[in-house]
Amino acid sequence: MITIHPVRVPRDLKEFVRLARSIYPPDSPWIQPPDSVLLDYLNPRRNPFFRDGVGQALLAKRGDKTVGRVLAH
Repeated sequence: MITIHPVRVPRDLKEFVRLARSIYPPDSPWIQPPDSVLLDYLNPRRNPFFRDGVGQALLAKRGDKTVGRVLAH
C-alpha cells in the first residue's frame, strides 16, 4: 500500500529534492535541475507563487521506502 506524507521537516525536504536521482537511471535523458533551484522553488520566501498561492510537497511511501513525490498547488 502506498501512503502519502506531507513534507514538514528538513529531512523530508532533502528526500523530496533527491528522490528523482534514485528513480531515473543514470543513462536517462532527463536532467535534474540543481538542488538549489528546487529548494528555491519550494521556499515560500523565494518563490513569488506563494505570495498569492499555496502549495504542499508530498512524499509517496511504500512501507519505509519513498517511491514518489508530488507538489500540489
